[in-house]
Amino acid sequence: PIPLSPAQARLWTINYLGDGRPDYISALLFTFEGPLNTDALQAALTDLTTRHEVLRTVFPYGETGPEQRILPADTAPLDFRTTTLNTTTLNKEAAQNAALGSDLAAPLDSGRAPAPDLTTALNPNLTAAQDPDLTAALNPDLTAAQDANLTESLDPDLTATQGPDLTTSINAAIYTELATPFNLQHHLPLRARLYLHDHDAKRHTLLLAIHHIAFDGHSAAPLHRDLATAYTARAAGQSPT
Repeated sequence: PIPLSPAQARLWTINYLGDGRPDYISALLFTFEGPLNTDALQAALTDLTTRHEVLRTVFPYGETGPEQRILPADTAPLDFRTTTLNTTTLNKEAAQNAALGSDLAAPLDSGRAPAPDLTTALNPNLTAAQDPDLTAALNPDLTAAQDANLTESLDPDLTATQGPDLTTSINAAIYTELATPFNLQHHLPLRARLYLHDHDAKRHTLLLAIHHIAFDGHSAAPLHRDLATAYTARAAGQSPT
């Protein structure tokens, strides 16, 4: 069994005692301009989880407490969903996310409960804003804006230039997704959502929701680099190197 780091143990405990509240979720939002090969993008995201083991790791409660369990790449399918932005599909998206979160109060796999002393270390006033790793600013020089086909915006309100209807749709979709918790014992700590703009076939938005137990500010640069490398290769019909 692979133990959790002290920071991971803290986040696991907060997640469990909070009944899976959607706290400590990091969000990366990308806007693609121009034609997008969605199959290549999904393959590139799979390449990302294959390369980085923590993105295909679950955190069950084992014999001595929470542990990391790395799933084989071929048995850890990426949670990837494509949604066309309109009222009907947004309502369906919300229903799917509600269903996804419905099992978060399930008991621990082993029937054991965390040791009581785990609760004493928690600060009830702890919020994500107080965690320097989660709120670490990403270096804009490392964003995919240097790639002509990929730009990044971490603020969904920056979509306002696309018109009020589309802005509302994007913000609603993002808000719904980020309000959906992770069950760290059963679910991979990464979800990918590709939003297609129904009135513009050449504009697409990708949201990566990643639990902080597997991601921090230092993770952004390798994620951007590897995703861009993998997508470029897959769009050309090749495997990334």
